[in-house]
Amino acid sequence: DPEHYDYIRITEYVAPFYCMNPPDLGASSRPFIFVPIDDENTYLYEVMASEEGIRQGLRIAENYLGTGPIDHQEHLRRSTMRLGEDLYPDYRPKRNRTNNYGQDRELMKQRERPTAFSGIDGGIQSQDLAMIETMGAISNREKEHLGASDLGIINFRKRLVDAVTSFVAGGEPPALDPPVDYTKVRAVGELVPKGGDWRPIAWTARQAVTSVS
Repeated sequence: DPEHYDYIRITEYVAPFYCMNPPDLGASSRPFIFVPIDDENTYLYEVMASEEGIRQGLRIAENYLGTGPIDHQEHLRRSTMRLGEDLYPDYRPKRNRTNNYGQDRELMKQRERPTAFSGIDGGIQSQDLAMIETMGAISNREKEHLGASDLGIINFRKRLVDAVTSFVAGGEPPALDPPVDYTKVRAVGELVPKGGDWRPIAWTARQAVTSVS
């Protein structure tokens, strides 16, 4: 209902390679860990937790991102991370650039499923992988034309460069000084009435305390 609500999403980043993506609505500690293994390859780890007492009215699929126990095999299926079926023995995805990430042009014509727009019916991970890898292993940033809407990207890159420069010179990496209380870091997605204050949502992200099992 875009006439009455704004959709607010806060994704938390914790240096050096932790990212917490919010669900569609509610709060969740679903971190992704991107660990570089060389100049052109990265390991991706996804962490799931069963959380109790997050917030009333949390609308998230049970046993997937909700408060029920984690169904490990179902999560692997949804995320296309099943070894042997979705991944090779070295954990590289079977849907990759050589087979166009399994893109189905007929599915795109049907427009009947959430994945129809991209035609990549392998889950969000496969769609993200297609966007990331097709940019090239090392992108030529000199060809970019960043604008006002890219200020977040500009500031983020500057902080990364400053952090590396400081560390090489003997300084403390970010998140160590001062230390971060990871139990109070949450990603949040929420609907805010049009013209309403989004700052309480940010406060929820910073202050959420949940019981994790």
